[in-house]
Amino acid sequence: MELETVRAGMVELGVAANLHFQGHVAHPHAEVVAICDTGIENADNFSQHNNGNTVRLGTTK
Repeated sequence: MELETVRAGMVELGVAANLHFQGHVAHPHAEVVAICDTGIENADNFSQHNNGNTVRLGTTK
């Protein structure tokens, strides 16, 4: 049985966000497809810092 890829989104990019993100992208069957933060600049910076691996950016404000 082949394992499917789990697609995840991250909400609020606080202190532990990089650790969670790296854990997700290191797993062969996981993919981060969206990130969201209260500030779009923070979400954009996070995405750029992580090689633009996310598909969608968003803000909660």
